[in-house]
Amino acid sequence: LGQGLVKKYIAEVPPARFCLYFIAARVVLNLSYYVWFHQAGLPVRPFSEFGGTCLLAYLFDGIGWLVYFQAIVYGPIGIVGTLSAAYPALTVLFARLLLHEQLSSWQYIGVGLVIGGCIGLSYAPADRVSRPTGSRWIPLSFIAVVCWGCSSTLLKTAYHLAGADEANALVFSVMGGLATLGVFSIVRLMCLW
Repeated sequence: LGQGLVKKYIAEVPPARFCLYFIAARVVLNLSYYVWFHQAGLPVRPFSEFGGTCLLAYLFDGIGWLVYFQAIVYGPIGIVGTLSAAYPALTVLFARLLLHEQLSSWQYIGVGLVIGGCIGLSYAPADRVSRPTGSRWIPLSFIAVVCWGCSSTLLKTAYHLAGADEANALVFSVMGGLATLGVFSIVRLMCLW
């Protein structure tokens, strides 16, 4: 639903404004959760091992969202959205290679089926009415998938570090989002004026 609405209004609302809306929603939701449900002390410093890893993860996440919002401008949402949703496949690969996580054979089969389903759903016959405006969306979609796969793997790594706390991670989510989506939005919107 969200992807469809973004694609529907992308001609009227530039990606920079979507990024601004997205980060505003993230700030409100994440900080509200933090205030209501946080039981520990103040957030871990960004320079701690947990804080730095979370912040790096959310910087990758923000970059992924930036290129995703650009990709949907240039490509068909049915394909861009489906391909970008395949980032868990990279997460599984990165977790295996970097975190040495082992899945059972059935879990690998399930992951394979999900990946195959994403690839199958991303196929669309040529549509003469809504044609992509070039192939620029393909590398942008790929970059988003890689960024989100890195982000997920880094977050998993962070939760194994000293001081790991899910509410504190939300604060780093806001910080990473502001540093990527927020800065991009403000710079782009200032350039449009």
